[in-house]
Parts: sequence; structure tokens; C-alpha cells
Amino acid sequence: MTSATFDAAAFRASLLELHDQLRRAAQRGLVDAVQEAAKSARTTPLFNDVSGALRKSITETIGDLEGEVAAGTGAKHARFVECGTEPHEITPRRKQVLRFVQAGNIVFARKVMHPGTKARPFMGTAADVGQQVLDYGVDFYVGDAIDRFNAAGS
Repeated sequence: MTSATFDAAAFRASLLELHDQLRRAAQRGLVDAVQEAAKSARTTPLFNDVSGALRKSITETIGDLEGEVAAGTGAKHARFVECGTEPHEITPRRKQVLRFVQAGNIVFARKVMHPGTKARPFMGTAADVGQQVLDYGVDFYVGDAIDRFNAAGS
């Protein structure tokens, strides 16, 4: 009987190297996407951040092939900006009456009706930006990894 024997060790090593290059490429695309999404959220014109607390609350977390941009730690009003609010009644918490300035006059009231606020989905916009960067980046970085792999095998 005759036979042919093949040693796939070199092929396996090449596949493992390609796998590592593809993971690194995907991670680079992810890092770019998270950073751009956070930048979009921090620089958006969708809201006026008087104190700066909301923009400062925007954080980025990047792990192994996963990332997140979040807003709200230290700025509990982030979700109200993102999602808006329904009309609601405001009553005093610590005092008997509310005190505020309206048209240059000091006004006292036991309660007021807030008209609600329109949603300003700055995180939704940031997610869209991040997804576009991720899609482009993964295509670019993975394509580059494959091209380098093919060039090394030539």
C-alpha cells in the first residue's frame, strides 16, 4: 500500500497567526469606534450643558472585543436629556414654597406645572457615529490584516 502524508503544522500556525491578526484588527476598529462615539456625545450641540456635569459624565470602557460609551455617572439628569420628560408637577422638597425668578421678578409658589422637555438623543447619535466608525474600521483593519497575511504567504 502506498500513502501520502501531510503535515498541517505550518498551515495551522498560519491560521493561528491570521486569527491573531484578525482579533487585533477588530480590536483596533472597536477602539476607534468607542473613542469617536464618546467624542460625538461630548461635543454634541443637542443640549446646553451649563454646569459641564453631563459632558464630564460621559465615559468610555473598552474591553476585549467589547466597548461602551455611557453618560450619567455624576449627572443623573442624563436620561432626562436623552429621553425627554412628560409634563409634571414640581413641589418643594425641603421648604414650604418654591422660589424662582421669572421675567426678572422673584416668584414664590407651592407648586408649578413643568411643561416637559423634548428628547435630545445625544447618546443615540453617538451610537450611530460609533457604529459607522466600527463598520468602516473593521472593514479597513481586517482587509489590511488579510492583505498582509496573503503577502506573507507569497
